[in-house]
Amino acid sequence: MLAEKIFENIEEGVMINDTAKKSFRSIRLFKLSQASWEEVIGRTPKILQSGLHNQAFYDEMWDEISIKGRWYGEIWNKRKDGQIFLEWRTISSIMDDVGKTTNYVAVFSDIYESWCFYENVRYHRYSSHGSRSGCSQGSAGSWL
Repeated sequence: MLAEKIFENIEEGVMINDTAKKSFRSIRLFKLSQASWEEVIGRTPKILQSGLHNQAFYDEMWDEISIKGRWYGEIWNKRKDGQIFLEWRTISSIMDDVGKTTNYVAVFSDIYESWCFYENVRYHRYSSHGSRSGCSQGSAGSWL
C-alpha cells in the first residue's frame, strides 16, 4: 500500500491518536523518543513531556487545534533516557464526513541540533564569552 511505503521512507515522526489522545499508530517515534511500540501504544503523548511547558501551554495548544483544526510550533520533549530535545511539531485534527473529529495526527522532527547551532551563533555574535557548553553533547543541560 502506498501510505505504508510513504511512512517507511520519511524521516519525520508520525503519531496517530484517537480523540482521547491515545496513540494507536506511531512511525519513527522510537528514533526520536527511544520509546518502544509497546510503551507508546494506548498511551497519550504525555509520556514525552519534558516538564518545561506549563499546563497553560498545552491548554492553548489544544484550544487552537479545537478552533483551527491544527497547531504547529516548537515543543520541548523528553526521551526515554531523560534527555530533553526540541521538536518542531504539527498536530492536525482528522475529521469524518460530517466534520466530527475522529483522530489527531502529529508530525514531528527533532530540531535540537539546528537550535544548538543557532544559539551558538547568536551567543558568539552578542558575547565575547566563548562557546556555551552542553549543546554539542545533545543535552539541553543548564541552558534551560
